[in-house]
Amino acid sequence: MAGSLTGWSRRKLFALPVPTANLTDFPVEVPIVADADIGAACLASGYDIRFTAADGSTLLPYERESFAVAGGEATGVFWVKSDVAMAGTYIWCYYGNPDAADGEDHEAVWDANHKLVAHMNDLTTSTIHDSTLNHNDGTKKGANEPIEAVGKIGKGQDFDGIDDHITVPDSTSLRSPTTTNRLTWGCWLKGLTAWSAEYELFVAKAGTAVYFAVLNSKLYVSLSIGGTQRMLNSNFVATIGTWHLVRATWDGEFIRIYVDGELKNTSVSYAGQALDFTTNGIIFGRWTTTDVVNRFEGLLDEASISAVDRTAAWIAFEYANMNPADGGLTWGAEESLFMEILMNANELIVIRAKAVTFRANGAATASGNSKLTPVKVTQFKEAEFFLDVTAASGTTPTLNVAIVTKDPISGKWFTLVSFTQATGVTTERKVVTGNLGAFLAATWAIGGTGSPTFAFSIGAVLKAE
Repeated sequence: MAGSLTGWSRRKLFALPVPTANLTDFPVEVPIVADADIGAACLASGYDIRFTAADGSTLLPYERESFAVAGGEATGVFWVKSDVAMAGTYIWCYYGNPDAADGEDHEAVWDANHKLVAHMNDLTTSTIHDSTLNHNDGTKKGANEPIEAVGKIGKGQDFDGIDDHITVPDSTSLRSPTTTNRLTWGCWLKGLTAWSAEYELFVAKAGTAVYFAVLNSKLYVSLSIGGTQRMLNSNFVATIGTWHLVRATWDGEFIRIYVDGELKNTSVSYAGQALDFTTNGIIFGRWTTTDVVNRFEGLLDEASISAVDRTAAWIAFEYANMNPADGGLTWGAEESLFMEILMNANELIVIRAKAVTFRANGAATASGNSKLTPVKVTQFKEAEFFLDVTAASGTTPTLNVAIVTKDPISGKWFTLVSFTQATGVTTERKVVTGNLGAFLAATWAIGGTGSPTFAFSIGAVLKAE
């Protein structure tokens, strides 16, 4: 039974993609894409947006990379720290609190193994920001060198292949992969012109044998292991004009390189040898600040370095989450929560009501239900249900809609009320009083021939007394 946050008037539940193994403290990308529900209720700053676990009340740390409301629609990128389970993971997004202060805490999102997380959007035209507590911020060659551009996620940096670069000074935290003898690093990249016949280094320990590069369209990683340069070819051809996620790991014995969430190659064993990640700072876009050969032309985004070897499941989920524009998330309908308080001379009367959307208006060609996002109704004693069919097509199309209630003991669903079968445009209201059960959902079944299609919405107003 999901609780709720006090002071917030609206929320939505969303489901994460399913990982191949359980993950702990994962930074989930949560894109909000032209959402009119959120845009209509949130603060323009986005300061009132919060995220909780599936229980509805356990707050999750989050970072707000970007946010704006335009034309009544909210668009932004958030990163939320959450465990991710193979059995399914659900997170609530809350909004609609005019008195809320900013709840963002970007340093809490990234676990202690993260030593650098650069979203590659401008902090200023001359700097980029590290979201971890290590403050490994980067400095560009000069203002707009490289220049901020549309990235894979939000904004990225566009390197001209001539002299653009970003440097991050050496630090104790950036040297920590040497101490742990473990490493995961990489970024998103997108080539814009034909790859060079020379190594194009897009991230490196400046002037050392530790780098990522593209050579003749193929992606390579080079590490210093046991005092010797060890290079690994991904055997993957990076397509010009396409974003690719590149990751490399070192687990104390093997180097592995991943592209787009998939393992592409594994080195021979270097058992008993140590990683040298101590020399010099990080540089993006070149090998050194004066290098005139190994320069990168293209876009970079979402760069990170961790002093741990992330698992194949972690890296696969990164791609599953970050590659789709919607983050691979499945959003439920908006829930509206409000309380009206009336007072007369004799008593205080509290009237609780809740407006629920089981299904927003839109076209459907197949049967379905809202059981993924059931509505808790234990506190309500009366309900008005509404069906609004705005369009129908096909040969003898039929639409059967019912409101179902869930038995909390068996977990089975039972019909609470059914609407009259719809065969065309119609509206209908049903009122139910008394015990509504623990959870409600809507089901709909579409029949007919000739590709039957209905556009319809299902809603309700729930009342406590």
